[in-house]
Amino acid sequence: MLRRILGFVVSPSFGQRSPALGRSRGLAAVVIVAMAALVAILIAVPISDLRRPYLVIIVYPLDGQSNIRVQHWTRGLAASLEREHYRVETCGYAISGPAARAAAIVKLKRRISIVSSGGRDSVVLVGWSTGAWLAYRAADEGAPVDGIVGIAGLYDLAGSRHPWVRRGLGDIPDNRYSIGHKQPSPHLPRIVMIQARDDRFVPLAQAQSACDSLRLYGHSAQLIILPTDRHGPMDPESLVMFRSALIEAL
Repeated sequence: MLRRILGFVVSPSFGQRSPALGRSRGLAAVVIVAMAALVAILIAVPISDLRRPYLVIIVYPLDGQSNIRVQHWTRGLAASLEREHYRVETCGYAISGPAARAAAIVKLKRRISIVSSGGRDSVVLVGWSTGAWLAYRAADEGAPVDGIVGIAGLYDLAGSRHPWVRRGLGDIPDNRYSIGHKQPSPHLPRIVMIQARDDRFVPLAQAQSACDSLRLYGHSAQLIILPTDRHGPMDPESLVMFRSALIEAL
């Protein structure tokens, strides 16, 4: 077809038979120029550059009990973001006990440094459950990230009383493990907390208190409350709900 259009345009009698024919051939010439420009753009710009300018790292808990289920729905959340043209990585960490928590922070900071070394993308940490606390701590300790989003986050490990949470933590942390117990780093990025109104494991008041504390220190913090009792995207319905709120936050 392109060959026929080219032959039509470059014909020696181009535009000489009638004004209408000349206009048609002029339009064909415009189409060819536009197509050539589009091809040039696609060749010059890598496909990765057409994606959204964020690398999203989803940090999720490994507590040994709901491990398989959490990983399954984490993959579902990651896949839904990739369909929106975000680059996504996932990483899980156990924080059962002081030593594991310290090691998890170090590992996450190292991971962030590796993936952000190219400098092409903004990095946003998305922390699910205890992963939200871990994302906050990594950023507060200087990890080079541009934003934090907590999904059904635990922000006060010391104040979390649910048996399921306790088994995952492995001990009873003191208030050093609570967001807001001290002034955050001045370089802490914007944080958005997405919380279920009736979360089965973490009371909404925990996210409200953390958000208020960060604002008192002059940091940008936003709380999005969802009308559900799910502790994160644990089924198809809640996946859609948390995904929509997450994309809005990004």
